[in-house]
Amino acid sequence: MDSSGPKRPIRIDEVNDFYTYIATIDWTEKWLIALIMFHVTCFFLVIVTRRSGFIQAIIFITLLLSVYFAENLNELAAKHWQLFSTEQYFDSSGLFFSTVYSTPVLFNCLLLLFIWMSNLGAALSDMRQMKINARRKAEEKRKEKKED
Repeated sequence: MDSSGPKRPIRIDEVNDFYTYIATIDWTEKWLIALIMFHVTCFFLVIVTRRSGFIQAIIFITLLLSVYFAENLNELAAKHWQLFSTEQYFDSSGLFFSTVYSTPVLFNCLLLLFIWMSNLGAALSDMRQMKINARRKAEEKRKEKKED
């Protein structure tokens, strides 16, 4: 901490803009670094498993369920913040938890949806190409039969 004394937590009604709010967070806390590493790991897991729909579906459902229970997780963290944090970040409106947890998780879910739409587009393109090739083969067979 700086020489001006301990940083007091910012109240939700004191937030003027998002950058001010983010700047008040002590990003050197070990649990926040671990949370960031969790989000980075999830991101790379989504990228690495882009060819496995089943694994991605499990990741997607797990991430969405964690966002669904985010309010409960925020309340639990608010009750026990002294065990892992130096400051009480967990407000009743859930702004902090939504900022550091739910938003990156939903970003990963959105990335999964983009990957799935891309895979679907590629599959539709492949199917269209197979259909065109099947028509060509059928036309070639008809021409061969007519020539005989």
